[in-house]
Amino acid sequence: MIRNCRYCGDPFNAIHQNEQVCSDACRLWRNVNRGSVDECWPWVRFIGADGYARSLWPNGKSYYAHRLAVEVDGREIPPGFYVDHICRNRRCCNPAHLRIVPPGVNATENSDSPSARNKQKTKCIRGHELTGENLAIQIKNGKPKRRCRACAKMYYKSPKQRTEAAYA
Repeated sequence: MIRNCRYCGDPFNAIHQNEQVCSDACRLWRNVNRGSVDECWPWVRFIGADGYARSLWPNGKSYYAHRLAVEVDGREIPPGFYVDHICRNRRCCNPAHLRIVPPGVNATENSDSPSARNKQKTKCIRGHELTGENLAIQIKNGKPKRRCRACAKMYYKSPKQRTEAAYA
């Protein structure tokens, strides 16, 4: 049965009776409010509890719309990688605002999570620089932690020496 796509208007051979679009790209873009390249292109349908746009496809599965936008744009997402919103708008499906990143980058860059805030710190709570000889990397619970050597030295002194060193 030949039908016209409800998004682009091109004729296509509909296999199923309720099929309304000619391609995956049209299926995605008909639910996106597309604007200029600089603007966010918000998803206009279902938004999940996590704030991300979700799309239900004919195979019955639900997918993140921003991941579909990257795949429709012709980029492959390697296993274990994430699609990061550069614009910080979880509803945005503009491929120009989306980048493919490893989990570590996704968790720390452009994020307000505790790990992201700690990664951006350049000084310890007492003002010592966290660089060079003063920086110690300690493995705790299998994860690397940055430690200030000056503070660690101060910690192992007697309470009286600690107080004097802290206010010197």
